[in-house]
Amino acid sequence: MKKPNISVDGFIPAGRRPERVGNKPGADAPRRVGRPVTIDGMQPRRTPVAPQHFQQPFPEDNDIQASLRGIDNRPQRPVRPEPDKKEQKRLKAEKKLEKLNKKREKKNKKPLSFEQFKKRRLIKRIILIILIPLLIFLGFQAWRLYNNLSRVVGGDILGLFTKTRLKQDDNGRTNVLIFGTSPDGWEGADLADSIMVLSYHQDNKDAYTVSLPRDLYVKHTCQSWLKTTAGKLNESYGCGKQDAKDSGKDQVASEQAGQAEIAKTAQEVLGMEIHYKVHANWRVLTEVVNALGGIDVKVEAYDGSSMVYDVATKIRYRNGETVHMNGEQALAFSRARGSAGGIGLSGGNFDRERNQQKIIKAIVEKAKTSNKADFNVMMGIIDALGNNINTNFETKEMQTIIEILKEFNAEKIVSIPLVDEKNKVQLLTTSNIAGASVVVPTAGTYNYTAIKNYVKKRISPTAEMNEEARLVILNGSGVAGVAAAEQTKLTKQELNVVQVGNYPGGVQAKHTIYDLSNGTKPKTIEKLKQTYGTNVVTTIPPTISKYNADIVIVLGTENQR
Repeated sequence: MKKPNISVDGFIPAGRRPERVGNKPGADAPRRVGRPVTIDGMQPRRTPVAPQHFQQPFPEDNDIQASLRGIDNRPQRPVRPEPDKKEQKRLKAEKKLEKLNKKREKKNKKPLSFEQFKKRRLIKRIILIILIPLLIFLGFQAWRLYNNLSRVVGGDILGLFTKTRLKQDDNGRTNVLIFGTSPDGWEGADLADSIMVLSYHQDNKDAYTVSLPRDLYVKHTCQSWLKTTAGKLNESYGCGKQDAKDSGKDQVASEQAGQAEIAKTAQEVLGMEIHYKVHANWRVLTEVVNALGGIDVKVEAYDGSSMVYDVATKIRYRNGETVHMNGEQALAFSRARGSAGGIGLSGGNFDRERNQQKIIKAIVEKAKTSNKADFNVMMGIIDALGNNINTNFETKEMQTIIEILKEFNAEKIVSIPLVDEKNKVQLLTTSNIAGASVVVPTAGTYNYTAIKNYVKKRISPTAEMNEEARLVILNGSGVAGVAAAEQTKLTKQELNVVQVGNYPGGVQAKHTIYDLSNGTKPKTIEKLKQTYGTNVVTTIPPTISKYNADIVIVLGTENQR
């Protein structure tokens, strides 16, 4: 006997004909009308159709449906719409205000209204909007300042918070060698184009400058670069630098060696102890002048020409006019020397040195009179210094330098020319050595005695130097070379020995000092009396009176000091 087909939810599985459907016994199943068209003989699956008596709800279903309809007909609680963004912000602000006022109540402060709260919040936001970019800007400027100062003073930034007096010589003077070269990568970048010594007294506040010709013929050590033992002064820096580099020194050590070499030579020529070196390339001049907004310089043709014109640099100015120069013009003016022809520069390098000193004075004066609150000016100068200067100043000395610059009066800088036709000063002259046009001391190649005495007299004069006594030393000891040795000793004491020779009266037992000045050189006479331990003779014999001098010293056979 076949098992009846089990239906699911009152449906009969497809493909089977029910034997009995409905409540009536023997009722036949609904008759199928026609057959649907098949594809490839396959008949589509029929969807079962529920019997008619299954389509009527059961009594229990009527109760459920009535309940559901009742739920639908009940009054619904109104749904509150979501607040928009503006309302959300307000609610959030009100909560913050509530918390803030609770804190204020604990501190016995009056609570804020919502309007007061909004105003305060707006002010804070405005401050933040301003403050954040400002902090970013200040941070960048602080980094920029630190970076540039590190280059100038060697990275010891903490030293800026200390103050140390500058080094000085026995006369209280601080001497700084300043020289310039072309920037790295330019032709002749290791040749010094401008060489100057600035001497400053930290207590008396006076300042002097002495320029040295780039073509001055000097001794130097130049084993690897030029393989020479003498040459022009402008080669000294490059010689020291290249020798150090070829011996394996790094860039910093090579730079220091170059500075030391040119400083040693300048010290030998001028007789001045060099405490500091400043090496600048030409960019520092143009950038500093441009940062200051230009400088004013009075142009002078020292030979009396109606104008100053230089073929090489293309400068062209009327004699006596004051010119407002930008950085590039100031550089051209400071380098002009009539080497390729022109007008008003007949002094060549000597005229250029005077003009360079004018440029320095103008820069110092403009820096002092510029608006101190102008941040861009200050940072422009610091950028120029940081990018283009090498120096051995220490960070702990920077505060002292700043104080000096504040009090410094550029108009009081005194220039000491080594060639000054107006005042009959001719300590240097031109010459030709091995086919090269050079500058040498008038006293002779490598003879710097007169230069040292002149500079010393102008910068740190002693009472004896101010008297300018002319001394002659005569050898009466009978021992060769005694007079020349004595000349060296007296020269170191800043006394002016104009002649040495043998005493025509033969050998003398004692030293004798003859005063031919009629008592007009008392300080010098007193110094010589202490030096030789003898009295002064004022009755002058014919063998002594023939000398063109103020004082004649005859050296005897007694022991030299």
